[in-house]
Amino acid sequence: MSVSLDIRLKKPSKIYREGESVSGIVVISCSTETRHEGVNLTIDGIVNLELSSKCIGQYESFYNSVKPIQLVLNTFAICKGSGKFPHGTTEIPFMFTLQGSQTKVLYETYHGVFINIQYFIKVDMKRGLLAKDLEKSCEFIVESSAKMAEKATAKPIDFVIVPESVHKLKSKYNVPNFKITGKIDSLVCSISNPFTGEITIESCDEKIKSIEVQLVRIETCGCADGYSKDGNNF
Repeated sequence: MSVSLDIRLKKPSKIYREGESVSGIVVISCSTETRHEGVNLTIDGIVNLELSSKCIGQYESFYNSVKPIQLVLNTFAICKGSGKFPHGTTEIPFMFTLQGSQTKVLYETYHGVFINIQYFIKVDMKRGLLAKDLEKSCEFIVESSAKMAEKATAKPIDFVIVPESVHKLKSKYNVPNFKITGKIDSLVCSISNPFTGEITIESCDEKIKSIEVQLVRIETCGCADGYSKDGNNF
């Protein structure tokens, strides 16, 4: 006997804002008629502090003292009581309003080096004593409303890159003479808009094989004992 659960959200992007309705269906596929003791759906939002491998031994006491922060935790039944699901596929619709508690703010989804803010829809199908309960989870994305966000003010900047600008590379490699100029349209950007700018190759003593632009996210986290900084590439 085979039983599987699946969660399908109505919005393919899975992106929602606080106050919006989240809807979808729970799909239960059974190879034979299957008995159950009810199906529950849970909305779980949590902030977790992760220990980076680069700061092990430095701030472990700080990390160990910080407990996960629960932003939202609601459970309701989408199929009450005991019963049987027939052979084949059963679809159970659900809908709820995405809302935090009175004292908690629904921060935007964030997957970082030190901090993770995640939101999940979890489905739990209860079964009898001789059968294992079934669980399925699906992550969805929370974005802040544009009205709540601070308006980005354009801060353009010009830059010049010469061999002296990359002294770390110059000490390891034989860097040829070159000059690159350019500009970034703004140092303050909206994550929903393209990151724009331009570069100009003024001169280079060697043949150019390729030009790559690298975006690095720097994340800082710490306490009175000190701060840890780490970066990762996009």
